[in-house]
Formats: sequence, structure tokens, C-alpha cells
Amino acid sequence: MRQVAKQESKREAKMQEIEGEQTAKGKDIAKIFLYGFISLIEEPYKSAHHITMNIDKRSGSILFYDPNVRLPLWPLAEATWKWHNEYMGLSGPYQGDDDPYDDNVVIQKLFHPNLKLLVVTEGLAGCRYYTKHDI
Repeated sequence: MRQVAKQESKREAKMQEIEGEQTAKGKDIAKIFLYGFISLIEEPYKSAHHITMNIDKRSGSILFYDPNVRLPLWPLAEATWKWHNEYMGLSGPYQGDDDPYDDNVVIQKLFHPNLKLLVVTEGLAGCRYYTKHDI
């Protein structure tokens, strides 16, 4: 147990070092950072994305998240939804059986105060979008 904690401390220290180096570069900070749920499944991609997201968020960049959840890629579906909902800052648990065509369901379940734009894709039918002014 102690060995695991020690390895975690080393990993955290390395991540802070990398984050400091990237922040110092400045020129590498994007105006828009697009990432998806798949990027957050495994290390080292997960940690790299978190570092980049923190740097870009502090610099005023727009974070664009595509939450296309592909459950077969995750070991535990229930844990995946829990993590996804916490990560997105959702007001309540979003379930696949909720009606995605009901505007009230979409706004209540998916929109949160830090969100600037919510786009719901509808395949060939196009998409719908919501802003804080729509609430």
C-alpha cells in the first residue's frame, strides 16, 4: 500500500512539473481545446488531457467536450456514468432512457452554470443547441 502511495506522489510531482513547463511556454495554449470521452479512459492520455485542460482553462480558452460515451470500452458501465456525470458537472444523473428529444429533459439533465453552449446532435436531422439565455 505504501509503495502505491509513493508511486502516486511521484506521478503527481511529475505532472505538476510538466504543467509548469507548459504554462511557461505560453505559446502552446490553444484558443479552443477539443477533446472526447475516449481520451479520458486510460493513462497517460487521461493525465495529459487534464493538464492541458487546466492550463487552457486558466488562460481563458474554450474547452469543447464531446461526451460520446462508448460503454463497451469501459470496464464498468455504472462507474463510467457516475464519473461522466461528475466530470460534466451535471445537475442530475443522465440515463440513456431519458428522452433526448424533450427540451426540458435536455436542459434539466445536461445544462449547468459553467456551460456556454450545449449542442445535441441528431444525426442526419442536424442538431439543436442551447445557451444560458434559453433557460
